[in-house]
Amino acid sequence: MRSLWIRGACLLTGLILAACTAAPIKAGQARYYVVHIPAADGTRLTATVYQPALAPGQSAPLIIHAHAFAGWRMTSPDGFYSRVMISGRAALAAWKAGYWVVSYDQRGWGESHGKVMLMDPRYEVRDVSSVIDWSLAHLKALQGGTAHPRIGMIGESYGGAVQLLAAARDPRITAIVPIATWYDLPQDLAPDGVVKTTWLGVLGVSGELMSHGDAGILLHRPYINLLSGHLNAQARDILYQHSPAYGCEHGHPPQADALLIQGLHDSLFPLDEALANRDCILAAHHDARLLAIQGGHMLFWPIQVHAGMPLFHTDRHVDCSRPAATMTQTILAWWDLKLRGRKTATLLPAFCVNLGHGHGLLLSGPPSNASPMSLPEGSLRPLISGFFDGWSEPLLRLSDHLLPKAAPLQAASGGFGRALFLPLPPQAQDGDFFASPGLDIDLTAAHAVFNTHLFVALGLRRAGQHSYRALSDQWTPLPGIGHWRMTLPAVATELHRGDQLGLVVRGFSGQYLGNGSWSPTTIDVRAALALPKLFPRS
Repeated sequence: MRSLWIRGACLLTGLILAACTAAPIKAGQARYYVVHIPAADGTRLTATVYQPALAPGQSAPLIIHAHAFAGWRMTSPDGFYSRVMISGRAALAAWKAGYWVVSYDQRGWGESHGKVMLMDPRYEVRDVSSVIDWSLAHLKALQGGTAHPRIGMIGESYGGAVQLLAAARDPRITAIVPIATWYDLPQDLAPDGVVKTTWLGVLGVSGELMSHGDAGILLHRPYINLLSGHLNAQARDILYQHSPAYGCEHGHPPQADALLIQGLHDSLFPLDEALANRDCILAAHHDARLLAIQGGHMLFWPIQVHAGMPLFHTDRHVDCSRPAATMTQTILAWWDLKLRGRKTATLLPAFCVNLGHGHGLLLSGPPSNASPMSLPEGSLRPLISGFFDGWSEPLLRLSDHLLPKAAPLQAASGGFGRALFLPLPPQAQDGDFFASPGLDIDLTAAHAVFNTHLFVALGLRRAGQHSYRALSDQWTPLPGIGHWRMTLPAVATELHRGDQLGLVVRGFSGQYLGNGSWSPTTIDVRAALALPKLFPRS
């Protein structure tokens, strides 16, 4: 009877429950168990603790695992996160290598209470400190103790942003691994005010389905407008304050070393977000390494064509490593170096670009662009130009086969529903290509133009082919008629003799469904591209 009374008392508050469920574990045992952690505002967070096999008197660093938007914690070694998601696989590998791991449900998701507040510093970000406080109080064999704890973090997307934001506020965090996350959230969701409507639809539906039927701040008035294709000033200001960009630009950068992993084909958070986070961390005199992978957030077929898990995919290997290393081995080597002071045989490059097929480009940083090169002039009607290939790569290739082979120039002129392609001269040699292209473009029209959102991308036409595609699926919206000067998203590829780079312009994009152009007026295009030199292939 007395034991029943004690158990009942444990259920009265999250604090007592946390203390009861976190019973001491004998040294030498590797096991996992569920705990409940009280947040600063009293919200109950649910977590799974993975205790490593420890000898008496032995201690180990701590890894905190944070899940993605609409996700949940690593509930067991055989769960979804442990088997499928790179953050879960790496956290599980760390546990087996002798690290403590605490994987928790962020507020509003999984078994945690509260509402989703979209990475509000007062809630989700502050919750990380609550998880650390609980761990220091209840996990007695943490390396460094409460005075100098050795703490790392990992997570993708939503779980990547919380690391960067928390590391700017809690100096106890030492080594983070943000995967495919943002720097400036409003700019990612609505570049220059043009909303990525397809992604907003995916996030809105998944958020409502996975957040206990209450998506919190997502249902507030400023954000409802996002689903209709508009970003108002109030939502933009709030989202900016929930971004690493706000801290970096107001003197509060992350105070931790970071291994940044970001996807070249990520159509939600492009590689440029990791480049900006890298610059911010380096400016704060911390170590920042970057792995540019082929995957990331990728929309469903046929808008984006890719192999692997739909909506989110990461590479298995780091192609710059010598000897070859998996992504999990590289992440574990990062923690061993930063939290244990161990040097490993696994290469931790400062700047690695996975080009695919086991081939990578090892750089010291982003290359500088050469002088701008003028492109041939062209014209297009947004109403029809790019309508077919605006939806998918397969339709682009299919239309290429259906067009007369005797009219390759007509196929590239913006007619027949195709996008306009303005090519540079053919490549003279083989090599590897990585660039953040500079674009200077003039759009003019003889008659009035309405509802014009043109989309541009650095394009590639392979030698001997008529079809062309946007490199790395990176499309940038142009607000309308006028003169624009900008830096296009970072892209990478292998180039061969006879390949042609150029600018692709069209009136529609599957990433911006409903936010295309329906204007029948002909628009004249004059543009110049600034690109870096090709890296010769050894």
